[in-house]
Amino acid sequence: MTENIVHGIASVFTPPHHRRQGYAARLMKELANILYGWQSEHLPCVGSILYSDIGPSYYTKLGWHVNATNSHYTFNPARIPWPSEAKGLSKTSLVELCDRDETMIRDAMKTSANVERRVVIIPDIDHMLWHIEKEQFMSELFLGKIPLLKGAIAGPPGNQIWVVWTHCYYSHPEEESNENGLNILRLVVENEHPGSVNYDELLRSLKAVIHAAQWEANEWKLDYVNLWEPSKLVKKMIEKSGISHDIVEREDEAIACGMWYDQNGIIIDAPLWVNNERYAYC
Repeated sequence: MTENIVHGIASVFTPPHHRRQGYAARLMKELANILYGWQSEHLPCVGSILYSDIGPSYYTKLGWHVNATNSHYTFNPARIPWPSEAKGLSKTSLVELCDRDETMIRDAMKTSANVERRVVIIPDIDHMLWHIEKEQFMSELFLGKIPLLKGAIAGPPGNQIWVVWTHCYYSHPEEESNENGLNILRLVVENEHPGSVNYDELLRSLKAVIHAAQWEANEWKLDYVNLWEPSKLVKKMIEKSGISHDIVEREDEAIACGMWYDQNGIIIDAPLWVNNERYAYC
């Protein structure tokens, strides 16, 4: 396992009267050449990522290739009691949980795998706070108040499941729009090793944190709850949970794309992107 830099690119924008003249493409081509060496005096740069909202082809032509998977689970907000098994998370409680999560991820990345190259974006507190600060600005703008809960946790210590979420507002909740939602930035299963899992206990905890997210979405008049790219175990538990959901394959928006480098420069063969979850969205 090595420590490296992966740059994130966001908010590529051209004023309407300057579009279709090649300015954005020129910008991205220049970035492709610069990012490989930018800040590399600190750590090697192994790639850059972006999330396309204009389909897969535009950025692929420029060298950012679509990730192998781009899917999410969608749950409806629900007028239900807050689950007794779950405890709400404040912003201050995220620091310790992110540290625990990072330790588990680093340990997992040290183990052998069936693929030669893997990459993971560390879900540290800085990633979470980037989303939370945006959430707080938009909720204050549209609602005049800020949500206090930033996630939920359930289960006994050592076998906990927690989610970190963000309230995403693009318009006032009273307007006719289906764009406002509760996005689960990260879902963590503390003990996911085969043979050491108390499946029934984990299933109860997972149902508790998802129900907490549904409760929160209903309280804040949001239109959906989204969970990106859950693990195989979590997918299995969702199917067993009885919680109604849809599985969406993203084809036009929020499509994860990556340009990857080795010591000689840009390469086509992408590494396996581990934990392609919402926290890495930029």
